[in-house]
Amino acid sequence: MRFGDRIESCEAAILTRRLALADAVRLGHWSLALELTLKAQSAAIRSLNDAWGVFSRSRIDLLPHQLWVCHRALQHWPIRLLIADDVGLGKTIEAGLILWPLLSSGRVRRLLILTPAALVEQWQYRLRTLFDIRLSLYRSEVDTPKADFWSTHHQVVASLPTLRADRKGRHERLLDAPRWDMLIVDEAHHLNADEATGKTLGFKFVERLVAEERVESCLFFTGTPHRGKPFGFWSLMSLPRPDDFSLHRLEPEQLPRLREILIRNFKQKIASSSVAAICSALRKRLANLEQQVATFREEQVNSEGSEDDADADVFAAFDQWTRQARFQLMEDELPHLKALLDAAGPIVDESKMLRIGELIDTRYTGRSVLLFTE
Repeated sequence: MRFGDRIESCEAAILTRRLALADAVRLGHWSLALELTLKAQSAAIRSLNDAWGVFSRSRIDLLPHQLWVCHRALQHWPIRLLIADDVGLGKTIEAGLILWPLLSSGRVRRLLILTPAALVEQWQYRLRTLFDIRLSLYRSEVDTPKADFWSTHHQVVASLPTLRADRKGRHERLLDAPRWDMLIVDEAHHLNADEATGKTLGFKFVERLVAEERVESCLFFTGTPHRGKPFGFWSLMSLPRPDDFSLHRLEPEQLPRLREILIRNFKQKIASSSVAAICSALRKRLANLEQQVATFREEQVNSEGSEDDADADVFAAFDQWTRQARFQLMEDELPHLKALLDAAGPIVDESKMLRIGELIDTRYTGRSVLLFTE
């Protein structure tokens, strides 16, 4: 018998046939109330997880936009989407969230992930440690006619630059293998097509997989779906959905359908209410600090009649810091400012300006000198 991706053997005598719902009703086999409640709760949890992926084995705190991407992807089958989140928003996590309920339910058994060469092991490691999704690493030396790699390995991560080159019958063996339930392509903008140079090898390879129906669902990840050339953009859109997007169609006809295939999240819009609250508190604290410094400055002037140059320099520097967005507040700023004033007191001259003056007098006597400063 097959359990997941393993084959186990057991005696037929210990197996018990489970009745289907219709048979149980017909024969009058009713479940106990507690058992029925537990089954109903289990079905509700599974239904929620299939829609949102919230009960995955992820070992990290999930962000709302990641759950939303998962929800969007799981609404339809087969999945044909291009996820174009900004860099740093967690595409591997989004992929894991989408994959976990599909793998758990058995809808996805064969999975192929194509990435740049430098990211192959990263995908393998992160999906294993975060979601317990264990991928086989493709190596060309184990892909031989006798090994039958593509039929015996059901969850594979491979380098697209390696796989796109058809060497020693590699593509034919891949195309002859059982169909993939899910294809994921990372950094999909490398699947490029240009009016002058044509399609890249990677583009042709993925296009062939889709055209020959060797994949059922597709997920493409890229932070730069449109790089300024409509030809390349619509070519990329045609890979997951060749029936909906084509270079031979007018752009106005295709634009309304983009929302069905393209998911885009921007870093600047991914801000939780807690982050906004922290920023608000920091702004209030900074305003309070500025008021304290202004009061202290006024007291200095009233007590001494005027500011000396050292005091003025310190306050000018502080004014500049407060205008910077990355200004970091100290726990108790006023004592630090007073310490700066005390340290500035002993300074009686500006050594840098004196040195410049000496250089001008000794090396450029009687000549015009132009100085550039910051």
